[in-house]
Amino acid sequence: MKTSRRQWMETLPAAAVAAAALARGREARADFDDRDDALLAFSTMMGNCPGTNINGNIGAGLPWCVEDADGLLTVDGELRVRLHRLVFAPGTPDAGNNPVPFFKAIVSCTTVNSNMEAEFFNFATKAFPATTQTKTNPGGDAEIHARISLPEPIFAPIVFIGPAHAGDVAGELPAGTGTTWFAVTGH
Repeated sequence: MKTSRRQWMETLPAAAVAAAALARGREARADFDDRDDALLAFSTMMGNCPGTNINGNIGAGLPWCVEDADGLLTVDGELRVRLHRLVFAPGTPDAGNNPVPFFKAIVSCTTVNSNMEAEFFNFATKAFPATTQTKTNPGGDAEIHARISLPEPIFAPIVFIGPAHAGDVAGELPAGTGTTWFAVTGH
């Protein structure tokens, strides 16, 4: 079938919009992916399995899911995370919605202490606002920007997202302990 000039002209605006959207999406992620000082750059997170313990951090009592997330942890401890729709998973009472007004990030890794023994390290950020459920929006969007005092050496960093309270402050969690999480880097 021969394509007419008119058919091409009708599809051109849609193609231009799609190309612009693709370029904009790549540009938004470029500030995370194109860094020489990246210790961990990620473009996926997965929701929790209730009760799952990872380095002392326990998955929340109900399952959560995340539609999109990306982030960066640099060698000097800069942490940036963007979340889109971190909400209760299907099959839960509030499925598809986020009732939690604040999230925090938890950076977890393995380090070596002065006795040359491996131990895990957990550092929680302060609270960051998250969108909550409204009539038109299920919520679960947040941006986290924090500075973390990372241990030396650092092995296998992981980033969790969990619930926070408005007054929470950043800091290292006591040795051997963690906190509750909704989502974690991985797939």
